Amino acid sequence: EFEYPSCGSNMISTRQLIAWLHADVMVVADNDVLILITLAAILLLGTSLVGATGALLNSRPILAIYTVLLWPCLISLLSIGYVSYKRTAFALDRKLNLAWSQWYTDLGRRVIQDALNCCGFYDALHEASFSPRCYARSPLPGCKGPLLRFERNNLSTIWATVFSVFP
Repeated sequence: EFEYPSCGSNMISTRQLIAWLHADVMVVADNDVLILITLAAILLLGTSLVGATGALLNSRPILAIYTVLLWPCLISLLSIGYVSYKRTAFALDRKLNLAWSQWYTDLGRRVIQDALNCCGFYDALHEASFSPRCYARSPLPGCKGPLLRFERNNLSTIWATVFSVFP
């Protein structure tokens, strides 16, 4: 297997280069947005198959069904943009604090800590999921800053993409 050198003595394999580095964080932090994206993609794919079938068969009834199916596709795209914009624009830091304290499981917190190279929310003593890298006197910073930057960037990218594709 071909490997690229990275910082230090660690090696990155080609399989790791294909995956997005913070996909785990998105699975934990934005699970509802991922579900909406998946459902919208399935709906868009099904609608495109109906439209292609109607065009190839030159069938007006199938194309009429296709035009009716475009409305739920439009609504599903708007729901993705609305949810991601609403989360980004209105008190994201407080939402993340609440999510860290009440919604994320111990395993979810650990996934975020490992992916963002941080420990605890404010510091290593604030609701940290302890691991060999994250312990009470860990020099790692808290996850509030990295997680907030990730969420702002990720959710802004999602809603900007959806609202630009929408028209």
